[in-house]
Amino acid sequence: MLPRLSIITPSFNRSKYIEKAIQSVLYQNYTDVEHIIVDGGSTDGTLELLGVYPHLRIISEPDRGMYDALNKGLELASGDIIGLLNSDDIYNADIFITVAEKFQDESILAVVGEAEIYSIELDGRKKTIGTFSPTGASLLELSIIGSPFINAWFFRKSVFKSIGNFDINYQIVADRDFMLRFALSNFPFETLNKLVYLYLQHYGSMTLDITDKKLERIVSEHIELSDHYLKQHELSSEAKNLISEFRSRDTLEMAFRNIKKLKILKLFQYIYQGSKYDWQWMLKLAVRILAESKLFILKKLQRFIPILFF
Repeated sequence: MLPRLSIITPSFNRSKYIEKAIQSVLYQNYTDVEHIIVDGGSTDGTLELLGVYPHLRIISEPDRGMYDALNKGLELASGDIIGLLNSDDIYNADIFITVAEKFQDESILAVVGEAEIYSIELDGRKKTIGTFSPTGASLLELSIIGSPFINAWFFRKSVFKSIGNFDINYQIVADRDFMLRFALSNFPFETLNKLVYLYLQHYGSMTLDITDKKLERIVSEHIELSDHYLKQHELSSEAKNLISEFRSRDTLEMAFRNIKKLKILKLFQYIYQGSKYDWQWMLKLAVRILAESKLFILKKLQRFIPILFF
């Protein structure tokens, strides 16, 4: 007997997008599925639209962000298998049956497939921007250095009971924290070589529309996250090295950005945070500055040389 699926969708003022998300669940070739919408108190007509679909389980009340909404959905979920669907994304057609069949093996605690990032052009055509495959790297590496792509995953509900729900102290990167906890737990999972999930890139997307201000918030949470894990003495050397590399990469990028903007105070903040666990960090910054300077000079020369031969 195939398991019951619970799909959880956090939502706030997403009337423009959420219907496609709902339909991508509704039109799956799978009967035993519940779709839980956890709305933060929308005022844009989202709730009226949701009312057209009587099969939905809907909560609408103020929350502390997307991950708080997901946690509420997890408490309500009656299914053995949990899927997480953003209000502006969709599942690939007829994928639930394939996922559910993998869970027939009771030792498997999660299933992951491929994901795609796409946009809609002005003429209505779909444009693929990027793809994700869970193969080619360890889960630990994907969870730390890569992007979590947590929506391409399905988990047994017991996973959340074992390692905990989303940490709402992280407003943006709680998915990375959860995937890191999952990876460190060494739970058995199954990989699908099929497209499972499609992310819509658009203005206002929480994780795909990255402004300078949002990037600062993301890096700030990454620093907090890496601090938390690097203080753990029982962490494996592989995990420590990856988290340290992850922290260095982010702080180097932000330091260089602030050098270019002449924001000295913020620069010193990133120097402190970057050097905290990486004694070679300052050298890496110097190499980055030198490389960028050479590139700048080369570009200038490329513009100047044709003039000499004119």
